[in-house]
Amino acid sequence: MPLETVLFDEEFTLAPLAWGEGEEPEVAFAGAVYGDNAFSRMVRHFDAIDLSYAMSFVVQPDRADWRMMLLGDHWVESDHSRVTCLEDYLRYVVATGGLVSARRALFSEYRGDLREPLRYDAALAAVAAGAPSDG
Repeated sequence: MPLETVLFDEEFTLAPLAWGEGEEPEVAFAGAVYGDNAFSRMVRHFDAIDLSYAMSFVVQPDRADWRMMLLGDHWVESDHSRVTCLEDYLRYVVATGGLVSARRALFSEYRGDLREPLRYDAALAAVAAGAPSDG
C-alpha cells in the first residue's frame, strides 16, 4: 500500500470512541495535549512489529517533520516511547536485523516523546541488537 495512502486517508485512522461529556481523557505528546480522539486520528501505523507493538507516525497538523513512536500494550500505550524519524528508524531496523527486542531496547522509554528524536547511532544499534530476546 502506498505510504501516502496510509498517512493521508482517513480510512486508516483509529475509530473514535464514544466519550460522555467531560469524560474524554487527554493525551500528552511532545509537549502538546490532545483529546483522546484527536490524538487517535493523528496516529498512523507504519510497522506492525507484533500483536503488542507497532511503530507509528504521529501526523501532527502543525509539524512538517512527523515523529514516529513505538506503541505498546496491544498498540494503545503511547506514553512509553522515545520518538524518532522515519530515516533513522529504518536505519535501526536494518542494523539490528529487525529484532523486536532491539526495537524495544531502542524506543521503550517513559515519556521519551519529551526528548529530542533518537537519531541513528551505529554503536547504539549494535548494543540494541545484542539486547536479550523475549522469544
